Amino acid sequence: MLPFNKELKTLARQLRKNMTEAESFLWQRIRRKQLKGRQFYRQRNIGNYIVDFYCPSAKVIVELDGGQHYTQAGIRRDQVRDKYLESLARMFHELLSRDREDGRATWQPQGVGFEAYLNGTSQGPTLEDARKDGHIHGRSK
Repeated sequence: MLPFNKELKTLARQLRKNMTEAESFLWQRIRRKQLKGRQFYRQRNIGNYIVDFYCPSAKVIVELDGGQHYTQAGIRRDQVRDKYLESLARMFHELLSRDREDGRATWQPQGVGFEAYLNGTSQGPTLEDARKDGHIHGRSK
């Protein structure tokens, strides 16, 4: 069982009620076991962090990176968070972008994403692999 901080329960509930457009877009595609029959939870409290999505059966954490992650302070906080979370589960950072013609969001997985991991076609990248390959933008080691 993963560590749980009771003090974050209310905040996680608020975040679920006020998802970003990117989170809502992805949630509509993975909720109700739509992705390989796997159950995902959104805004899941793990330790002292709230992750965007978590799949317990695959031990996969999915983080959608937005602009707040690209400040110097955000990068430092993310490095500490990522190190902790990687000790508990496989992490995937995904990027959602906006289609330029009609303004709709489109999912643009970065590198070998969690779909391939769930399909069994990949062991999935390590976070270090993603950084090295330039798939995680705005982060530094």
